[in-house]
Formats: sequence, structure tokens, C-alpha cells
Amino acid sequence: MAGLAREGNSFGGGLGTVDDFRRDTWCEGEEIFSLLSRNDSMAGALRVADERGVEVVPTFHARSVSGPTMAADAYAELKQRVLDGLAAVVDQVDAVYLRLHGAMTAEGCDDVEGDLLKAVRELVGPDMPIAASFDLHAHLTRDIVATTPLLAGYLTYPHVDMADTGRRAMTLLLDQLAGTINGTVGFRKIPVMSASEVHDTSNGPVAEVARLRDELVASGKILDGSIFTTQPWLDVTGLGWGVVVVTDNDATGAQQCADELAAELFDRRERLVVHKMPLSEAIERAAVRAGKGGPVVLGDGADSPSAGSTGDGADLLAAVLAAELAGPAFCTVVDRPAVATCLAAGLAATVTVRVGGTLSPNFFAPVTVTGRVITISDGTTTSPTRPISSGRGVVLAIGTTYLVITEHPTSMVDPRLYRAMGLDPDGAWLVQAKSAGQYRDGFAHVAGDLVDVDMRGPSQHDLLSLPFRRATHAWWPKDRDVVRGW
Repeated sequence: MAGLAREGNSFGGGLGTVDDFRRDTWCEGEEIFSLLSRNDSMAGALRVADERGVEVVPTFHARSVSGPTMAADAYAELKQRVLDGLAAVVDQVDAVYLRLHGAMTAEGCDDVEGDLLKAVRELVGPDMPIAASFDLHAHLTRDIVATTPLLAGYLTYPHVDMADTGRRAMTLLLDQLAGTINGTVGFRKIPVMSASEVHDTSNGPVAEVARLRDELVASGKILDGSIFTTQPWLDVTGLGWGVVVVTDNDATGAQQCADELAAELFDRRERLVVHKMPLSEAIERAAVRAGKGGPVVLGDGADSPSAGSTGDGADLLAAVLAAELAGPAFCTVVDRPAVATCLAAGLAATVTVRVGGTLSPNFFAPVTVTGRVITISDGTTTSPTRPISSGRGVVLAIGTTYLVITEHPTSMVDPRLYRAMGLDPDGAWLVQAKSAGQYRDGFAHVAGDLVDVDMRGPSQHDLLSLPFRRATHAWWPKDRDVVRGW
């Protein structure tokens, strides 16, 4: 068992490093068993292996929060760690399970997972079974599918079935190893893209096709199937959504089912349009609610770290400060120099700092604020299930606005960061969630209202105003008259 997982974003500033993974999840050997407490694909795969009496040989697994394209040397080091771990045990094992994401990019490599899987296949030979689990936002490619038919992706957005996805992938692998199935695969890519706020698998167009997928599994026509609503903020060749179907010794049937599901997705493309509320209207809504029945949570998807953005946008903060709300508002920004300034000033100090625009200046401009340092954090967390890897941080009280400033971006799909910094969202009027849709599940239990806000940033919903250069083929909505092609 091994893993390497990161979701790339082609439009955020800078390059990814190995340290991004070391701050998040870095497991060597038996440290992989520590993931059993998490809702993680690796955990689900481990549980199936245990239930079926299969000996697991853990090697190396690293995961980071989403972020910009990896530096070439950083990816080379991570790839080599995966291969070295497998090479050390390849003569002692019967199969390989890989926990991947599917949308990781590196300098000179649009398809990290395809590249890694090809290298693993060369290492283990043509006959050893390989299974891999992916995020729903994977950029599936021919190179990936050519390596193995035993593929499974998340079925939910917001994502809640990570462990179950690992369970599905490991079940396919062990059934293949036992000779009870002969996995065959169907794959179809479609020229469609949309921002993730309409990837909902509970309601809407994607949910409708997901139910068709479920019917195929329930009928026994297919063993498994995955719909991949590809990470929207990738500028890569072959960009588009994908469908993978796994059958038992029926390649023709697998391809037919993949084509059917892909056609259903393609035919719903005109419904994949994201509509968001203007920022001023969203802030007014928070003021009108006056903190009754839970805060108004503003989904700032354009600066979502879990979508690979850099987290250094301060435009929403500026608008909140200008509104002078009478009740508490919680905002967040990534700004390492500002954290250093606040730490140097110390607890209870009043400081004036510029925040924002340090990582993605093409999208974000700094804002000057004056506030009192009320919390200092060294970046440690006691959460066993989803640790926070935001580095050192402070809370700056600016009137009724409480600004969390951190050194590094971290997932904002739930209130963990605010709570870790001593802030209770339950009592707020307004809470900023830098998340593109995924926050709806994590904040639902505290929110009085959930509002997607129209903002600009590396993970903005308006894809057509982003500088796509490598995705030169026709795709909707860039090309309104695009056809299926199959």
C-alpha cells in the first residue's frame, strides 16, 4: 500500500513543495496505520484488508492540502519515495493499492497520477493487480486507465465517502486477486467543465446521473462506476469530465455503460451554470439576520484552499470592515509576514498590518487593518481525524470583526480553523468559509444560512475569465457548440 495525493490549481501563485506534504500527512511504513481514525480512502482500504484476512505491507503515503502546481524537483522526490517503498517489497507482495487524488500537476507533467501509475506498472510487471482510489475531481486520463481497470472515485460532493471509496477499490483488488472477477474497464472523457458549486451529488444534474450509476451497480450490470467532475481550475491538455465503469470480463459492456453515463452528463451541460450572490447583498443578509438562528456563512469559493487557491484574498474582509456590522464577523487570510508582525508585537498588542495579496497578487490586493492581537497559535492541533496544517497564526480583533491570519493555507470546509483559534462560529453574525461548495456539509450544523458569494480568485466560478492556455481543445462552456464526439 502506498499513496500520493494532492489537488493542483494552475492559477494560484507559486509552486508546491515537499514541505506542503510534511505539514499535512506524511506516513512512512507502519505510520500509515495511523490513518485508520480518519475518513480517508487509505483507512477504508485497510479495513477491508483486515476483514478479509489479507496481510498489508505499508510503504509510503503523503498527502497535502490542494495547492499550486508542484515544482519539478519536488514531484521527482515524492515519486521516488513511492517507487522506492514499493521496490523494497515488490518480491514479497501479490498486489498493490494506491491512494491517489487524480488532479495533481507538476512542472512539465499535466498528469502526475498517470505518470506515477505507469512507473508503478513498470516496477511490478504486467500481471500484478493494481487498484487505485481517486477524488471525484480527478482528471482521469488514458494513461491512468491503461494501467489498471481497478479504479474507484468518490461518489459524493460535498465529499463524505472517502473511506468507502478506499473500501470499493480494495474490494475490487482482492476479488481480482482471488480470481472471482476479471476486471474490465470502460472510459469516456467529455468536453465539459464547470465550477464545483454545481457538482452536488444530492440534488441537480450530477445527482441525476449518479443515480443512474447506482442503478447499474444495483442491477449487477457493472461492478463499479465513478463519475469524475474534474477539478475545474486545471489548465491541462485533455481537460474535461470523465466516467469510468468496471465490469467482470465484459469490456464491451463497460464501454457501453461509460458512454451512456457520459452522454447523460453531456446532455445536462446547460444546467451546469453557477449563480452566486453579490458580496454587498450577502453582507446585508447577515446584517438583517442579526445573528438570529446561526450565522450567515459566506462561501468564498474563489479563494478556496481545498480547491488549490492560496487563501490570501482580502476583498471580502475589506467589504465586511466597510459594512461596520454591529455583531461579530469571522474572516480569515493567509499572510506570513503579517503573522510575523503580530507575533513580534505580542499578545494584547495593537498593530497595524497589511494583509492579503502576498501569494496570488494577480488576483488579490492587500488591505491595511488595525487591530488587537487576542490569540496566538503555534500551529499545533489536537484533532485526530483531520489535523490543521496552517502553520503559526493569530487572531486580530478589528472592532466586531475577528480576523484569523495564518502562515499557510488550510482547508476551510468546516469550522475547525476558527475553533482551533478560540473562536465560536455559533455566536457570529457572519462567517467566511473559503471553500467552493464543500463547506455546505461542514458548516451546515452551525449556519443559519449558506450563501455562495461572487468573488474573484484562483478558484473562481467564472472559468471563462481565467487564463487557460494548455486546454486548447473545444470544451463547454468555452465553445458553446461543442459536440459529444462519440
